[in-house]
Amino acid sequence: MSSLLPPSVRELWQRVRFWRFEPGRERVPMRTLASPLRADLVVQRDFLRLCLQQLERGGECDESLTGVARSTLYWDWWSEVQVPRGAPELANDPAARGRAFAARVRESFELCRALRERGELPRIVLHVAREVLPGAGGALVRAPYYAGEDAHAIALVWASGQDALEPGQFSVRRERAFAPLDATSRLREALRAEPERATELESLLMRDAVAAPE
Repeated sequence: MSSLLPPSVRELWQRVRFWRFEPGRERVPMRTLASPLRADLVVQRDFLRLCLQQLERGGECDESLTGVARSTLYWDWWSEVQVPRGAPELANDPAARGRAFAARVRESFELCRALRERGELPRIVLHVAREVLPGAGGALVRAPYYAGEDAHAIALVWASGQDALEPGQFSVRRERAFAPLDATSRLREALRAEPERATELESLLMRDAVAAPE
């Protein structure tokens, strides 16, 4: 495959294509995964705490829970960050976006139920890279581990009361090069026109000691 690519693209492909999986071997603190690029872990954690509290009260995933979720930063993150990344067709369709959000809330609620009642946890993969590339916001952050697309699962463990991932709860994908997602910059940019929500985000990050440089 790589021989069919132009030299510059082929060089990049050779840098990023090598990877292998390894078992987790040490505890990984949640804050080191969230700071400074992954504010979404904190936002999702707080939303999942609402779901867990609903379960503890014997409640179900109803319209009131979805309504509460829409009043939190979880809605801002999902609609302004996650939708453009994963479902851009919803960006200009408020009705469809609302239905998709309700479905997302139900899925997250069921993840909480599976953890609470059966101890089930979605697969978590952390990334380790020989070469770290700048994220979309331009920040170059070097860390032992990076969160990937499993933020909901990491946030669920955090919401359940753990302050770190245990070795048996994750595997490691070791790569030649990796560009971490800069969800913090994306969320900040999305909230720039909403000062109150932006202040809420900064207060949340400060409370959790999650550095979030501009």
